[in-house]
Amino acid sequence: MSLTPAKVSSGCGFFEGCASLRGKRWRRQRREKEAASMASRPVKFPEIDDELRKIIGANMDEVPARRLAREAFKDIQLGVDHILFKTPCDGLKMKESYEVNSRGLEIFTKSWLPKSSSPKAVVCFCHGYGDTCTFFVEGIARKLASSGYGFFAMDYPGYGLSEGLHGYIPSFDRLVDDVMEHYSKVKENPEFSTLPSFLFGESLGGAVALKVHLKQPNAWNGAILVAPMCKIADDMTPPWLLTQMLIGVANFLPKHKLVPQKDLAQAAFRDPKHRNLVYFLPGLHILLFTLLYENWLSNILVFCNIDILLFFPTYLPLSFSSCIRSLLYTSDVLDQTNICCVFFYSSNRSFHLMQAAYNVIAYKDKPRLKTALEMLRTTQEIERRLEQVSLPLLILHGEADIVTDPSVSKSLYEKACSSDKKLKLYKDAFHALLEGEPDEVILQVFNDIISWLDEHSRETNSC
Repeated sequence: MSLTPAKVSSGCGFFEGCASLRGKRWRRQRREKEAASMASRPVKFPEIDDELRKIIGANMDEVPARRLAREAFKDIQLGVDHILFKTPCDGLKMKESYEVNSRGLEIFTKSWLPKSSSPKAVVCFCHGYGDTCTFFVEGIARKLASSGYGFFAMDYPGYGLSEGLHGYIPSFDRLVDDVMEHYSKVKENPEFSTLPSFLFGESLGGAVALKVHLKQPNAWNGAILVAPMCKIADDMTPPWLLTQMLIGVANFLPKHKLVPQKDLAQAAFRDPKHRNLVYFLPGLHILLFTLLYENWLSNILVFCNIDILLFFPTYLPLSFSSCIRSLLYTSDVLDQTNICCVFFYSSNRSFHLMQAAYNVIAYKDKPRLKTALEMLRTTQEIERRLEQVSLPLLILHGEADIVTDPSVSKSLYEKACSSDKKLKLYKDAFHALLEGEPDEVILQVFNDIISWLDEHSRETNSC
């Protein structure tokens, strides 16, 4: 039996409803799609031999593989064309070390200090989701250390070069305790014990920094929060029903990678040149399927803005059975005549939607169930406790951020009981303010951070 194509007219019926869901996000999403098309060409790696390709293509679940990949690839990483890596490091003292914490986990730590003078203050960095302090953080640290600050960073357990299953957070509170343990040791060092100390949290690290403060309300002289994860933006979270399903499954499969996620590089990085430093497309396996039939459209249960969450019927042709499960996220192609869905088969390692290019030890798979649940619970807790935030604050957020919600940064600014707080929103900027924006924006963000640190370090030292 043949299917009759649906009659579609502009501005009415089903597609009119779809258009209304786009609402105020239309211009922003158009801009993102244009940027995405510019960034679709693969990053060209320098010539590397087969042995190095094998190392960086290995399963990174366990830390030995991550450490081997970082050691083999670090010189290439620091040679990329990015403004963060153009700060000279000749005048800096840098130290890497592994320390076994009270839970018996080997934690990777690194410090950057000015050589010729004592640091003005201690800055303790909390990195973002999936990240490490060995790539972009290297550039951030060099910039602040060159401005006279002692910069300290660590990889959370399960991230970067620290021990633990890659990307797995069984308890966010325990992760925060690990961070507090290390940075307390830094601050107790006689060389730094009399200096002002500041938390610096980026994205998920913003949530870590806020949790540290809430556990140690009088221990810090201030916090810099860059696109803090006080709440995950609605566009980046699965629908409510799916969330409840995942919560239930997490009790039985906490380590499984089952949580649908958008492409964070596209969502976080505005400048396509910088976005390509995070992801490239060496062999993208794409299945295009155009929905043109009324009786198939009736089976769409949920439509989420430009990215479409579809529950497909069980009688789809067998050719789709290997890649379509009970739910899938799709790409953002929508026009007046049809819905074009792009399905990415990613259930085994031979098919990748994206593979890391330069940030070779970043966690880039779907979030593990327990990790996603812990992040969700943490943001809900922080959102409830905004009024308890009492330390001096510098909050920086891109107005066009669709990863973490800038409106919650505004709420943090309004509700925090601190009398010393500053919020700055950057017009048209995305999530990765220090990594993914045009150079002039990155430099402006650094200037804002260093000016705030200079002012608050002087105030603290004069007391």
